[in-house]
Amino acid sequence: MSTRTLYRLSGGALIVSSLLIIITSIIGAMLFPGHHSTTQQDLSLPWILITLITFIGSLLFVIGLPGMYLRQAGRAGALGLVGFILLFLGFLLQGAAFSALQVTVLPWIAQVAPKLLEGENLPIGVFLLLIVSGLMMLTGSILLGIATIRAHVFPRWTGILLLASGILFLLTLPPLPSPLDDLIEIASFIALALACLWCGYLLMGKENGKVQGKPSIG
Repeated sequence: MSTRTLYRLSGGALIVSSLLIIITSIIGAMLFPGHHSTTQQDLSLPWILITLITFIGSLLFVIGLPGMYLRQAGRAGALGLVGFILLFLGFLLQGAAFSALQVTVLPWIAQVAPKLLEGENLPIGVFLLLIVSGLMMLTGSILLGIATIRAHVFPRWTGILLLASGILFLLTLPPLPSPLDDLIEIASFIALALACLWCGYLLMGKENGKVQGKPSIG
């Protein structure tokens, strides 16, 4: 398989995952504001669909992200590498691993032990997973955004959106009232998704694989 084909597959994965991220972030905030749900909702079809789509979108994102990094690796430097690793692992943990638990384990708990889901206190392990993966995502987005701006391989505005996404996500860490918290989080994910969607589109360049006038990628 040629390098160009791999870049195009990576670009396609980024495009699809970015669209799914936008859809799930908006619909999820509308159906479950503040990420709060009842046991009845945990057993509902909308909950299963949203978490399943989030899981698929996150898997596609971590599949496509390496192509976006490798295309600018020579110019992104150590900053870009660290940002890529943190964003990759953050999405793998929170987007893929945690969503897999939500779509498989949570409905089962809601059936056999619904009292465990009452209240808003999370098990310490789950709480730490969300905090650590969230910090990795926001830090990775900021670092990769800065590296993308400096690399001049993808358009400058894609790096700015990545940087803005991390900053917006940082604002959601302190407790905020809903719907303000939901709106900021939606804006963060949309900024990330738009940046990656356009980078994916450029990676799929059908003519000669050029990005920003640089040499062909394959």
